[in-house]
Amino acid sequence: QNSVAMFGRQLVEINKSIQEAAESDGEVDLRYKMMPKLVIGHICEKLKKHPTVTKLWLHGCHLDDGGFLHLMKNLKGTGIDSISASDNVITNDGIHMLATFLNSAEESEVHTLKYLSLRENQLKGDDNECNDNNCDAMTEQNNTSKTDSQQQKGPDAVSLPPTSSTHTSSSSNSISVAVESDVAVEISHGTALGLNLVVVCRKLGLEELSLEDNPIGDATAKELFEYIECKEEMEMHNVHLAVLSLHNCNLSNNSIPNLQAALVTNKSLKEILLAGNLFSALTCASLIRGVLSSAIYEGNITFISLPKNMKGCLEDVVKLSNIKFAWID
Repeated sequence: QNSVAMFGRQLVEINKSIQEAAESDGEVDLRYKMMPKLVIGHICEKLKKHPTVTKLWLHGCHLDDGGFLHLMKNLKGTGIDSISASDNVITNDGIHMLATFLNSAEESEVHTLKYLSLRENQLKGDDNECNDNNCDAMTEQNNTSKTDSQQQKGPDAVSLPPTSSTHTSSSSNSISVAVESDVAVEISHGTALGLNLVVVCRKLGLEELSLEDNPIGDATAKELFEYIECKEEMEMHNVHLAVLSLHNCNLSNNSIPNLQAALVTNKSLKEILLAGNLFSALTCASLIRGVLSSAIYEGNITFISLPKNMKGCLEDVVKLSNIKFAWID
């Protein structure tokens, strides 16, 4: 009886929050409320009755993979264009399930978004990318830096055909993806996560994605950077994403070549947050010089954040640029 009473009170509070948001700024703040599927379904139905509500903040709601998928499947018909699902328990499996749904769904079934924050969930790259020292550094940075891009409140490889199946192989660091030829292709967890995130970006039409405080690593970032890189021969390059936050994501110098190519050729990305990662000052200087000196760079990038301890080493380089730099711990 106590559980039923608590559930009833939660629904009343949610209804009130949605009603108030509809009558004010359109931002419904449901942070730190438990989100079982039944509650998520109720929220989506209520939001359909209040299309002026455009922003949904679900920070710290114990939202898991199934709940996240249920939410994304049931947003159609609402006015929501921004979601913060930070500080939850969404894993690589949740992103894979969403990408699978988006690949198989009709366009009329997909609810597009402008902004999605997955900050501080449980998205992880390859096991061998996150060694003990790196993970310790990540943990320390998580405890000292809880930024969420510029929204403090908040608040695939290739696209697989709909009939494709994905399953875990015997290797703990790889998964098998069935492609049209029915040949199993071994790819790492990090690469698979990157490919699935590309599907999510493309199918949802995201303009801003925050992956802060998730140790996604270089393999995942490589797929995102290749998506951002605008190549004529690529069918699935970025046409929407303008802001990408990879703050504190366990990226190393190995990401720099792909990042440089992406920044030089992309047509849409304006801002990228890279502080809190494991770059050296030398490679960052090389990155900036390489972007600025490229004959095909069109000056699209307006903002980059980098680790604060590099400021002194890079001041002479950044003076040559009209890009705004932020130096963050």
